[in-house]
This record gives sequence, C-alpha cells and structure tokens, in this order.
Amino acid sequence: MAIESITPNKGIGTLLIKAAVDKAIEENCKRLYVNTSNNNTHALRFYQRRGFTMCLVRWDEFDYLRTIKPTIPTRGDDGIPLKHEIELEIIL
Repeated sequence: MAIESITPNKGIGTLLIKAAVDKAIEENCKRLYVNTSNNNTHALRFYQRRGFTMCLVRWDEFDYLRTIKPTIPTRGDDGIPLKHEIELEIIL
C-alpha cells in the first residue's frame, strides 16, 4: 500500500496504520513492516511516533533502482539525496 497525502495532518494516516495493526494482530502476525526512503523525513517521524523502529537499511537501493527506472529523482524532500530504502517495524 502507498499513501499520498493530499490533506496532511487530519489523522487519516494514523487511522490507516491503526487498522493495519489491528488486522495484523487479528491474523496473528508478529510484526508489521513499512518502507520509506532516507530523504522522507516526514514519513520517518510519522512511523516512529506510532511505535515503529528502524530495522533495516538497503544501502544505495535507489542507485540500483535508477538502473531499472532512470526517471527516479536523485534528490527529494528538503534537497536530501535519495539513496537508501529504510525498513521500519512494529512488534505486535
């Protein structure tokens, strides 16, 4: 699932995360994972405030992905280079 917030700070993302956590618990899952990029500081803050912690960094992942899709930008949020994929998890 991907989320593109049109009107941020309305609580919809939090509700979606809560629904995903509730469903994962209902299905007896032990962990829930999300991925974002190193330059998406808003998403990193969002997930960490909701109990997720970083568990994996895929170093230079976007350099590799650009070999497949060259239109992926080299910089993003706040001018930060887009380089790594960060995986976060929450233990259920």
